[in-house]
Amino acid sequence: GVGSRSATDEERVLKLRAHAEVAVQRDDGLRGGPTTMIILAAMMLVWPAQFSDRMKRYAGTTSLYVFELAVRFILGAVLIVIAGDSRFPILLQIIGGSSIAAGAILVMLPRARFEQLITWLLGRFGNYVRIGSVVPFLFGGFLIYAVVYECQRC
Repeated sequence: GVGSRSATDEERVLKLRAHAEVAVQRDDGLRGGPTTMIILAAMMLVWPAQFSDRMKRYAGTTSLYVFELAVRFILGAVLIVIAGDSRFPILLQIIGGSSIAAGAILVMLPRARFEQLITWLLGRFGNYVRIGSVVPFLFGGFLIYAVVYECQRC
């Protein structure tokens, strides 16, 4: 009767509250990743020439090299850790592992070769920055969908 119904409602409310708290924690923890990707994509879309020029300017700096390494290792580790609580656990583990593997390859690549690679990529594909902005938009949106809002299925 009534007693079991209210207990079920109370359990449902507690479960939803717990999922909401997890979503807020995930949002705080991941805000930098997907949001940064989307902001960079917007910059690529709106100011493609300036984005390419800035990348060319920073291609030979230690800052860009360290940033690239940090992004790959941190993103990869975070994706692997949170994969089990996402909508796509296997896919996020694969993406996370691939990101870490790419970081490991970059570590073995001398900084001068990294600079050559960035310069070559910008020379070859610099005119397609606006089109390329779709990739970080989609990936950032996918991460938000897969991780941050996973609890809406509850």
